[in-house]
Order: sequence, then C-alpha cells, then structure tokens
Amino acid sequence: MTKRLPERRFKIETRAVERGDWPRIEQLFGANGACGGCWCMWWRVPMGGATWERSKGEPNRRALRELVERGAIHAVLAFDGEQPLGWCCLGPRADFPRAERVKALRGAWDAETWSVVCFFIPARARGRGVATALLAAAVELARERGARVLEAYPVRSLSDSAADIPAAFAWTGVVTMFARAGFERASASGAREVWKLALGRGRARGARRGSSKDSGEALRNLGPVSRRWLAEVGIETRAALERAGSLGAYRRVRESGVRASLNLLYALEGALLDVHWTKLPPDLKRRLATAARSSSSPTPRR
Repeated sequence: MTKRLPERRFKIETRAVERGDWPRIEQLFGANGACGGCWCMWWRVPMGGATWERSKGEPNRRALRELVERGAIHAVLAFDGEQPLGWCCLGPRADFPRAERVKALRGAWDAETWSVVCFFIPARARGRGVATALLAAAVELARERGARVLEAYPVRSLSDSAADIPAAFAWTGVVTMFARAGFERASASGAREVWKLALGRGRARGARRGSSKDSGEALRNLGPVSRRWLAEVGIETRAALERAGSLGAYRRVRESGVRASLNLLYALEGALLDVHWTKLPPDLKRRLATAARSSSSPTPRR
C-alpha cells in the first residue's frame, strides 16, 4: 500500500500588483484566462449576453494587460517564493458597473465604497490558506488607498460548507471566509449576498494624517463661502461633516440650490483628510466625480 506523502507547506507572501507584474499574472491565469476567457474582466464589462461573449478571450486579456501596465488596477498577488499562487481583485465600486445589473447586489454606496470582486487560485494551491491571505492583504490595501467601506459578494452553499461549492462558482469568495475576517452580512440571505466591512475614515495616498479631532472643531481647508453654504444646510463642525460624508454634504448643498461645482466636493473630502483639495490623488477625484454624477440633483436656483 502506497503512502501519500504530505503536501509541502507554502510560504505565502502577498503584495499589491505592480505595473511590471503582467508576465506573472499571465502565468498564473494560464491559457484559459483564469476561467473561460474572463481575465478578471466580468465586473468591468457593463453588459452580459453578446457584449460579454465578444469580450471573452483575447479582448479581455488585452484589457486587463492595459490596466495592469498603466497602474490602473487595484489587486493583490500571493506568492510562494517566485511562484504566483493566487490573485484577488478589488477597487472602488464605481469601477465595476456590472454590479448594478445584479439585483441582489444593489444598494446604497458612495465614492468611498470599495468592492472585493474576484479570487483566482489554481487547483494545486486551493485549500491551503491562499484565499484567506489574499483577503487580509486586500483589506489593508483598500484601507491604505482611501476606502471607508469594503463590500464583498460571497456565495453560500446550502450546508454553509465551503467544501460544497465548486471552484468555478466560488470566484467571489465564500461566506465563511468573510465572516472570519470581520465582514457582516448587509443583505438578505441567499445564494449571492452582500457583506461589508467598515474600515473607518479612509486616508488617501499622499494625504497627511491629521490629529484627533474634537467633535466641535471648526472645519479646516475650506473657504468662507464653502463654510457658509455648509452652515446653511446644518453642517458647521468636522463631526457634522463626518456624519454626512463628503458626498452627502455636497448633495445637501446642491439640493439647497447652490451652484456648487465638483471643486466643493473635492474640498469637502480634503477637509476630512486634513489636506487641501488640490493635493487629493487624481484617482480619488475621479471616484468622487463618478459618484456625484451617478446621483441626480435638482436644478440649482442660485
């Protein structure tokens, strides 16, 4: 009787994806592009059907390569030495338009809401703690890059056992893993659920960390006109702005009839981060602008 040799333990290390990582990602994903020519683009293609079928394979591969080489993607790789073991993709929810077409995932979110949307771990590395390590790294990356809330869309089996879920259906992760990481369910229980982890006030890359704020401290990095507009909608302290959030405060000012431009939104975010709005990273400005445009505002009166 042949004895089965114990599996070699991986020394799992994780890090954020870098611009030069395309060869490693292509090696990890293999000829199938992780699964069925997806190349981790499913969430970024707004529609399914014929649109998705045309994207599968080489178009998706080119699109992902461009994102990686431009430094325009948020993702984490796991390694055992030089050997890639796994991939986890995340980013601002606005980066994933397909989520709005999944009824179970619809809900309130803003520019500081991020989503962890995909895991890929080859068969040889599954069941060895790689996904758990990737998720821990993804949480830290989201926090470092300014996320306030991190969403996840795991699948649940009837028995609540991860072992009962085929790998092809577990690419968004499983409920038990997110529960262990501190996420909490934020939707009805079902085959597809929304789980959320509060990360606290996100801090943009390059922004100076402010000192602890007294609840009644006046707003900083805002001009007198902006402070007057905020006061008119009941926001006069940092604590009040934190409760409303930059996007919520901006909407309230706009709804009061003020012709406020996106610069006000950037200034509000800067006030929360204790940095002048001109110092905000461009990617954060883009996310804020996208979130602002996704909500309708009444025609300004003044």
